[in-house]
Amino acid sequence: MHKGLFDKAVAGIVEAKRVGLTVGISTCMTPESTEDGEFERIVELGKRLGVHEIIVFDAMPTGRFKFRKDLVDNPNWVEDLIRRSERFNADESYPGVLVWGYATSHRSVGCTCGTSYFYMSPYGDIMSCDFNHAAFGNIREQPLFTLWDGLTTRKEFCSAKWGGCKIKDSSTRDGVSVTTGKGCVGC
Repeated sequence: MHKGLFDKAVAGIVEAKRVGLTVGISTCMTPESTEDGEFERIVELGKRLGVHEIIVFDAMPTGRFKFRKDLVDNPNWVEDLIRRSERFNADESYPGVLVWGYATSHRSVGCTCGTSYFYMSPYGDIMSCDFNHAAFGNIREQPLFTLWDGLTTRKEFCSAKWGGCKIKDSSTRDGVSVTTGKGCVGC
């Protein structure tokens, strides 16, 4: 970690609050960081700093975690995160805590990546979400509506997935080509 970075981030939060902005903290939890109490420490930090919300992403099997098999087809630790958030959300003295796994679960809208939204890289590559690194095309080569129509008519992305993230589901991951960009990559 870069020396002084945390202090600069805190100073930014303090200044943003001073000028009246809505301020939140986003963080990513792994099963082991959750078990080690990192979730509670982040929420307590958010309370001390007076942020308005905390968004907690459950680690995805992508990027440096792409070989983490324990993040695929394993909803138990995400359910633990959701349960841990309940006591903070019941107490108005804490900022609102959104566990992303809740938003993609059967309790909410489910995972709608590639169904109601997409991610575009700085280079124009269109992906189903920012956690799926498979490019379905590039806006410099095809119109966006063509890419969107192609993405949303694929079996994996034509509807929401109830009960969790598509990228964390082996049936979605197994039906995807890493080399052709037709589905889930980085997964």
